[in-house]
Amino acid sequence: GIAIALSILLIIGFLMLRFSFKLPITLFLKGATVLIYALAFKILGLSIHSLQVSLSIPTNTVQSLPYLKWAGIYPTLETAIPQLLLVIVIALMTMWVKKGKSLVTNQKIPV
Repeated sequence: GIAIALSILLIIGFLMLRFSFKLPITLFLKGATVLIYALAFKILGLSIHSLQVSLSIPTNTVQSLPYLKWAGIYPTLETAIPQLLLVIVIALMTMWVKKGKSLVTNQKIPV
């Protein structure tokens, strides 16, 4: 698995360096950011679920929450609350960064 992942990364890296003048880097970085957020969300859910399975933390099941193992979503309060907080932090930080960019672009630079 590691060799396959390394090979794919090497190919992508070579293609990025070779054709970087054609690559819209901002689009690539936005996509990578979304992927990192999704992985953080899933890892958070899986980690808490693992602690629940090992009986290290309690499990309070909520019937109305979905169970999507592939996304790291488990129907418990202990996984739902931290994941909800993560989504809120991501949304707030995104708004803060966008607000900061608009403040920078609206400033008049003396000549």
